[in-house]
Amino acid sequence: GRDGPCDGAAPPSRPRHSKTGWRANMESNMKAQATGANSSFEVMKGKQILQTLCLQGIDWDEPVPDELRPKWEKWRSSLPQLESIGVMRAYKPPSFGSIERAEMHHFSDASTEGYGECSYLRLTNESGEIHCSFLMGKSRVAPLKAVTIPRLELTAATVAVKIASLLRQ
Repeated sequence: GRDGPCDGAAPPSRPRHSKTGWRANMESNMKAQATGANSSFEVMKGKQILQTLCLQGIDWDEPVPDELRPKWEKWRSSLPQLESIGVMRAYKPPSFGSIERAEMHHFSDASTEGYGECSYLRLTNESGEIHCSFLMGKSRVAPLKAVTIPRLELTAATVAVKIASLLRQ
């Protein structure tokens, strides 16, 4: 077998279709979250599945219930696709020239299922050409306690401000 960040393998002593198996899948795929919004979306789906399992009181080594199994299998089968996502490590392309202006842009949003933030660097060179680079993204599932969408949007905006402060340092 091939070992990699998206191999989806659970530890051999643990059931693949349990919260422990979920944790093994998530741990092996957390590196992929750094690659951008698409991977964050997959991680978010995994977090939602775990939240549902916790809400149902499923123990770590218990099998995933039959009603949740199709969603679980769909999520697990999507994980290898994360290997195809790539983000340039350099924020400025080599042929971009001299930077005249650099700006950070932060976007946040929320829904009943969760909230998130993504940050980009926007560079303008001496010719007026623009290049944008992904800096960072963060996603979280909505709390189990009912919270209004405006409150979740405010929470997402707060996360964006904290990330902006972190990136400015």
